[in-house]
Amino acid sequence: MPRVSILIPAYNSQDTILRALDSAQAQTLADIEILVIDDASNDRTVELVLARASDDSRIHLHRRATNGGPAAARNIGIACATGEWLALLDADDTMAVDRLERLLASAEEQDVLVADNLALYDLHAGTTVKHGVDPQLLGTGLRVDCEGFVSRCRTNQPDAVDFGLLKPLIRASHIRKHGICYDAAMRYGEDFRFYLDTLLAGGSLLVLPDAYYRYTERTGSISGKHSGVSKTHARHDQLEAQTRALADDPRYGRVASQLLQRADAIRRLAKIGVFGQRSRLHKLAMLPVTLSDRDMRSYLNARLRARAGNLHLSRWSKSTLIKDASNLCLGQGIKLVLQAIYFLFIARSLGPSQYGAFVAVTAMTSIISPYVGLGCGSLFLKNVRSGKRTARLCWGNGLLATLVTGLVTALLLCVLSHLWLPGFPMALVCAICLSDLILMRVIDLASFGFAASARMSKTAVQNTTMSFLRVIGIVVLAACYRQVTIQQWTWVYLATGVIGAAFALQQGSALWGVPRISLAALWEDVREGCFFSISTSAQTIYNDIDKTMLARLSTFSATGVYAAAYRIIDTSLTPVRSLVSAAYPQFFRVGADGIDATYGYAKRLIRKALAFGVVDFLGLMLIAPLLPHILGAKYAAVGPAIRLLALIPVMRCVHWFLADALSGANAQGIRTAVQVGVALLNIGLNLLILPRWSWVGAAWTSLASDAALMVAVYAVVQWKIAANAIKDRGLVHALD
Repeated sequence: MPRVSILIPAYNSQDTILRALDSAQAQTLADIEILVIDDASNDRTVELVLARASDDSRIHLHRRATNGGPAAARNIGIACATGEWLALLDADDTMAVDRLERLLASAEEQDVLVADNLALYDLHAGTTVKHGVDPQLLGTGLRVDCEGFVSRCRTNQPDAVDFGLLKPLIRASHIRKHGICYDAAMRYGEDFRFYLDTLLAGGSLLVLPDAYYRYTERTGSISGKHSGVSKTHARHDQLEAQTRALADDPRYGRVASQLLQRADAIRRLAKIGVFGQRSRLHKLAMLPVTLSDRDMRSYLNARLRARAGNLHLSRWSKSTLIKDASNLCLGQGIKLVLQAIYFLFIARSLGPSQYGAFVAVTAMTSIISPYVGLGCGSLFLKNVRSGKRTARLCWGNGLLATLVTGLVTALLLCVLSHLWLPGFPMALVCAICLSDLILMRVIDLASFGFAASARMSKTAVQNTTMSFLRVIGIVVLAACYRQVTIQQWTWVYLATGVIGAAFALQQGSALWGVPRISLAALWEDVREGCFFSISTSAQTIYNDIDKTMLARLSTFSATGVYAAAYRIIDTSLTPVRSLVSAAYPQFFRVGADGIDATYGYAKRLIRKALAFGVVDFLGLMLIAPLLPHILGAKYAAVGPAIRLLALIPVMRCVHWFLADALSGANAQGIRTAVQVGVALLNIGLNLLILPRWSWVGAAWTSLASDAALMVAVYAVVQWKIAANAIKDRGLVHALD
């Protein structure tokens, strides 16, 4: 006699039955039999089961001539089973390999039903969403008798547990002794009735808090997509009627009062279901009627309390996205303060002309810097998160690529700067290139690696450390010299870069070990890395090309004024940038389900970011007149420049997330093409406008470029969604 008989009712389950059989056959408890009861399927279910049974003598197929529903199928399984215990497994669900062994180890003599929690599984997202029962309600294990079973099934109670969803082990001798079986006429609530009959005959139900049973959701909580499995829709009207009928049956007199309370709770669920299907406008119009119903008043009151509870910091702290964004925002907040001090000192110390000259060179390095490392930072993040490469290998390959490409781009930029800015000292250009194109890129690589390793706090520390070093450098210079020169600041700038890069190398090697290099892996990643580089470069072009072109086509002083205004605009976006950085890895996880999933995720983030963007716009308009008093009279034009650029944060709160939606859906090439197109538009507009309009023209081209990017990325996302919908319809027709 086997220890456990696994009963698997199946109806048209060709897409899922093998997955269920795999989990049954893989059980660490070898002394089992597997009974598949086919409920008159008209697909390949029987064929697949027979093929599997030919390789495993533990699998037995029983077929019904007509479809009778899950209850009738399980009764055949109960009648044919020979095991000491019966295990229920739906054809679209799976079990952990050690589930049966763990449940049997926990069973005691009085237990006639032994269950574990449910792991609710989103099939399309490929992940467990949550537990079916809050583990806190189960403690280290919940044991109830018949009365406790029904009492806990009142779904309107704080400690309610819907035992009807569980898939317990059933002591076969107990149900055979008392002649217990499923009511074959029931299509809704048959499990609850069967468990109730089992406990009414004596014994107890044990429920463990751990989830070893993976229950496939009909509609994924994350993906929002239908799984295609044949889960039964809840019919609350029938469940309520069945429960009241049980309460009137003398056989259930012991629990009649609890059954009536359960029926009342089901009635309330039915009302909530109807309410939930209404549109927001309909809900608002029907609010007086809704509030007149006692059940709905209780429900709405509970929802309000739950929403208030979700605002509590302890609840927010459970969200990985909130944790990561908070860590980054804290780091960026400290960095923001340090950058404000740094910006104030450097702008006042150098003056508009020298500051403009320095910004012109750093803008050139910013444009070319994405090609340093060939996207190794983004590849670090993607490859580690996807499990394709180890962090140690990504760290080593990234350092090698950064060093080689950094030296090449630094040499190239020195030559270009001599042609574009002939009056700027070559030694200073070399120092800035060494700092920005090699040392700062090592720091960026480490930051991406920390994000890939879920160490956002280290990313925040890394960014803050660099800002702190720069502040110390400019403050010391300002204290030592009445007038700081660009030569003095450039060498201090290089020294702080050396210290920051050394810190990044130490932190990265301490976390991942000695860097490992694989030229084969490096070559394999070159193509995708180039896409990341081009995409990022296109973004930096329309951010920074105007400053470099201003220095050439206008004056260093105009460049300094415009760069100061742009720096303030960019700094004001720190909270949104933190959210973008924290959400970026999530786009690649969600992207497994395509553009629909990443777009849905992006929309949720955009709604949050836009609220900040509007506040940011208003704040910038208010502080603009005050800035010349803070920066000095030489920066009088910064106020008008800020007012011109104030709409940029609002637009970036939209297109940043839409662009990441494309990357997450494996459409980096399309994203790159769009960003390159906008970058070329920006360059063309600057060539036409800057010679005549100076920094005012630069502000208008920046606004036009951000607006064009927002519209273009949105259009591409919608096109991708429409293309996928057409493709899906084509597949459906092909299958038909």
